[in-house]
Amino acid sequence: DLASQPGAGPGPQAAADRPSLTPAQMRAQEDADIAAALAASIRDLPPPPPPDPEGLGLDADVPLPPPTESYEDALPPPPPPPLDASVLGDAAGGDEEEMPYATEVGSLLNRAGANTCFVNVIIQMLWGIESFLASFFSQKESHACALGPDGCVFCALGQVFESLNAQVSGQRSTPASAEVLQRAVSVLNSSFAFGEKQDATEVHEAILTGLDETLSSAPGSGEERTFVRSVFDIAIEEHIACQACGKAETRPAYDTWAEYVWARDLMSSVDDDGQRLDSFNNILRYCVGQYPSRCQNEECERDVVVHKRLLAPLPAVYSLVIVHESVSVSAVDIRRALDAVDDVINVAAVYDQGGSAPRRATLRHVNAYALAHYVAFTWNEMAGQWLLRDDTACRVVGTTFEDVKRKCVENRYQPGLLLYEVQPELY
Repeated sequence: DLASQPGAGPGPQAAADRPSLTPAQMRAQEDADIAAALAASIRDLPPPPPPDPEGLGLDADVPLPPPTESYEDALPPPPPPPLDASVLGDAAGGDEEEMPYATEVGSLLNRAGANTCFVNVIIQMLWGIESFLASFFSQKESHACALGPDGCVFCALGQVFESLNAQVSGQRSTPASAEVLQRAVSVLNSSFAFGEKQDATEVHEAILTGLDETLSSAPGSGEERTFVRSVFDIAIEEHIACQACGKAETRPAYDTWAEYVWARDLMSSVDDDGQRLDSFNNILRYCVGQYPSRCQNEECERDVVVHKRLLAPLPAVYSLVIVHESVSVSAVDIRRALDAVDDVINVAAVYDQGGSAPRRATLRHVNAYALAHYVAFTWNEMAGQWLLRDDTACRVVGTTFEDVKRKCVENRYQPGLLLYEVQPELY
C-alpha cells in the first residue's frame, strides 16, 4: 500500500529471536525487518466472491487480484481477543525493542489495489475518541438516507464501526475493511479516486465534512451544530491593530477542522542539544496563533501581526497538523521537530484569548508515515499504554509520549495529524 505522504510498516523483529549483533548489524537487520513487513502488508489478497455480504463497495472498474477457491484462507490471521489491561501491562514490561503485539481489536484489512492505509489510520483514531463514538452511535439508529454505504459517508463509517464492534464482542474473527468508506469518500469528492494513494489528513477532513453535511441536511436538523462540529470544529476570528497608523480591523470569522504548523518552525525552536528554546504553548502561539500581514490602510501598509481568537465553544478535540517539506525526512530532522512538541498544551494560551481560563488538552492520537505507508499511534486509557496500529497489526509502544517520539525516530515515521482531547471547562 502506498500513500501520498509515506508512513512505515510494523516494528522490528523480536530481540529474543535475534543472535548477538553489533549496533550496525542490528540497524541493518531492523531495516530488513521493516522492508519485509511492508512487503507483507501490501501482498496481493483476492477479493471475496460475489455477492459482497458485508457491503465492502468494491469498484468493478478498479483492477483487483482474481478470486481464488478460498478467500478466507488468504486473509491475514485473525486479531487477538479484546484488550486485557493486565496482559497488556505484562507484555509491555519486557524489552521495548521487542514491540510485543497488544491484545487489542481494531484490525483493518489493507490489500493491494485498494490502498486503504490512509483510511485505516483515520478510522482507528476516530474509534478511540469517546466523545465522537458516543455521539455517532446515538444518531446512527435514526439516520436514514437513500444512498446507503456506497454513497453516504455516515452509512459507510457506521458499517466499519459495526465490524469493529463485532471484533469487540467476539462475533468477528477476521479483519474489518475500510474500503466501503474509501469508496463513499470518492463519491463525495472526485479528487479522492477509489484505489489511489491519498493524504490521510485531507481524507480525515473530507470525512468530517461529509459527516457534517449529511447531518446538517437531515430532516429536522434545524440550525443546531452537528456533533461533528462540537467535537472537531475550530471557530476563529482574526484581529489586526496597526501600531503605526492606529487602524484596527476584525476579519470575518471562519471554521477549520485543524490548525497547521511547519516542521521547520518546530525545528528552529529547538537548540542543538534538543532543548526547546520556549514552551510548546508559546511556540504554537507564534507559529499558529498569529501570522504576519500588512496594514490595510493604503496610506500606511506597514507590517502588522494578525492575532487569532478562538470563538466559543472550544472543540472536544483540538487537531494540529505538522507539515513537512519532504516525504522523506531524515531521522535527525524528525527528532528535532518532535523535540519541540509536548503532549499537553493549554489551547487558550495559543490564541489571543485575553483573560480566558486555561483549557488543558492532552495528546491522544498521532498518525505518521514512512516508506509510503501510514500508521497510527493511539493512547489506550485502560492499559495506560501507547499502541502502534498498522492495518491488521497492533503493538505496544510504551507508557509515555517519549516512547512514541523514539519509535518515530527509529523508523523515520513522519508525524502528521495530532489529536489533543480538550478537558471540559470547569465552572
